[in-house]
Amino acid sequence: MYVEGDNSKDGTYSAASFDTQLVMDAINLDLLWAKADGVPITDESSVWLATSDGYSIEIRLGWSNLDFAPGKGRTIGWSLGNNDSDLGVGRDYQSVWYGNGNDWSDNTQLGDLELAGDPYFVDGLDEHVLYNANVILYPNPTAGNVNIRTTGDVFNTKAVIFISDITGRSIATTTASFNGYSTVQLNTGELTKGIYFVNILSEDGKRAVKKLIVQ
Repeated sequence: MYVEGDNSKDGTYSAASFDTQLVMDAINLDLLWAKADGVPITDESSVWLATSDGYSIEIRLGWSNLDFAPGKGRTIGWSLGNNDSDLGVGRDYQSVWYGNGNDWSDNTQLGDLELAGDPYFVDGLDEHVLYNANVILYPNPTAGNVNIRTTGDVFNTKAVIFISDITGRSIATTTASFNGYSTVQLNTGELTKGIYFVNILSEDGKRAVKKLIVQ
């Protein structure tokens, strides 16, 4: 399975673009292998089951691996491939859902997978334009307050701040005014332990999404 989290299709797999390749091997059964130069995969489970007419595979991939909140309309690069080896040595045949035999190294030909379900807590935004580099969360992980610090001249207006859980559900909402290099403090005392996403949406449409861990 090939995943390109930000759907940039820039040609290479990288952690910065939330890309990964996941492989299930019939010999190793339930052992899942993840591409080394992709995003680190720490939240997953997988099962391989032989059937009367072949096999069945189920893979669960946690959204926390990809550092964004899922929701209706989110599109990611995605494809599925199968290597057949009747003798257990080499490859006899190959099939792919979308793309070609080079999907393992070239993500430009991956298909588009659009998520269904509940809508985003923020709608109408270009999900490819994020200003994450201009926002710092600290301390992170936190067990109490967390500071949001903006840098540069990106966030210079009033903004809405959403905190969502890993399902994309909005947990808390507040507003703040930013002026370039600014710091805003949020109280996370009401949040249970887990992974959250802090979404900052300014009045001029600029957005950043940062992962927050509450201990």
